[in-house]
Amino acid sequence: MRVFFKNFVIYFFFVLLACSSMRTRTEVDTEIIHDLSAGDFQKASERLEQYRQKRIYLEKDRVIFYLNKGTVLHYQQEYEKSNDILDRADFAMEELFTRSISKALLSAMLNDNALDYTGEVYDNIYVNIFKALNFIGLRDYQGAYVEIRRLNDKLQQLDTKYGEWVDQWNKNDTTGIQIEKKASDFYEDALANYLSYLIFREEGEADNARISFENTQDAWRLYPEIYDFPPPGFLTEDPQYNGTFLNILAFVGNSPRKTPVGGKITTFENFIIISDPAGQKNQVWLNLPGLEEGWHFKFSFPEIEIEPSAVERIRVSINDAETLELELLENMGRVAEHTFEAKKNIIYFKTITRTVVKGIAAHKAKDKLKKETKTEDNFLLRNIINLGVDAIVDATENPDLRIWSSLPQLCYAGEIEISPGVYDIRIQYLGRANVLICEKFYPAYSIGQKLNLIETFYLD
Repeated sequence: MRVFFKNFVIYFFFVLLACSSMRTRTEVDTEIIHDLSAGDFQKASERLEQYRQKRIYLEKDRVIFYLNKGTVLHYQQEYEKSNDILDRADFAMEELFTRSISKALLSAMLNDNALDYTGEVYDNIYVNIFKALNFIGLRDYQGAYVEIRRLNDKLQQLDTKYGEWVDQWNKNDTTGIQIEKKASDFYEDALANYLSYLIFREEGEADNARISFENTQDAWRLYPEIYDFPPPGFLTEDPQYNGTFLNILAFVGNSPRKTPVGGKITTFENFIIISDPAGQKNQVWLNLPGLEEGWHFKFSFPEIEIEPSAVERIRVSINDAETLELELLENMGRVAEHTFEAKKNIIYFKTITRTVVKGIAAHKAKDKLKKETKTEDNFLLRNIINLGVDAIVDATENPDLRIWSSLPQLCYAGEIEISPGVYDIRIQYLGRANVLICEKFYPAYSIGQKLNLIETFYLD
């Protein structure tokens, strides 16, 4: 008995150690967000490299690393390096997601943290937007437009890909769970179309600029649950195609986070009852050998959580004369929340299936261990076995909370017609009660007849 106990304890701790790769290191995101909130982009960049060298970012996390690193490089105005890294993220997401479709059923039995991160819908949106902004920073307007066009094509393709994933699951599933297809239903991104409008206007393509401008306006009509704030004033007026303009994009706030949300499963013969956090109960029929009545399993899955930004207003002064106030153009957190719904349906049913299969295996393992060790009359050992097996199952079942932690939450924008020349431009970030919380100063900023775009960041 002592030998068994010793071996069981050794095996228990070995499994827990091995399961460290099956849990998201959320403290990593917290540290990166702290650096970005402090405006220390260099430290954030160095920290990311340290995480990779220490293998906190593994090969399966490469998409997350590329997204974070590429965005931080963009904040540092390292546009070519940023595009190189974001290209890797873009390519890896496409390759990995296609591969995951062909392995849909196999991946359903594995903890998502143990798998390659394939990217969310909003990751695919904003990777192209930041690449477009990089090209604008490099004065490569054709390159910028190619990224916007790729994004628009991608939004159509992603719904098809998620549909293929669901079809593959439903075709091969033997448990009886059939996943309902849920489209992301998001095809007109305001920020992407607005950049397209600026690019076409710069290139003198008035007709294409008009179409992009109208597509930007359509976002409020088509997606009122996302764009639930008034459209900026510059989108409610007739667009101007000639003249010299100063455009400002201000990115603020922390990235969305993923938080674990728990539920409970109660088993019956051939079906289960799922109790979700809202108290609703759903009955799901299952065809799983060994399913018995009276078992209770806990599970958790990720939800998008958004923290409010400290910024409430952004004021712009030119030559110390207050000129305009920036207006909200895109709530990137809300876009993330909305588009995540398409994948959440898949994650939810994968998690339920995996939890039940592991639960059945755990009960059989307990019974076998008790018989082999004859613990029926040994209360202490019986409970050690029960708790140990449950702990191993819990350690291998954690929601995937990996997220693009360097992504901003909000994008404010403004436009003013201005004569070519040199100006002192001051951008002030205001919090509650109009308290000044940050100021960015651009002395002797040269305004030419080309596209004049200032990007500014306060990521808190």
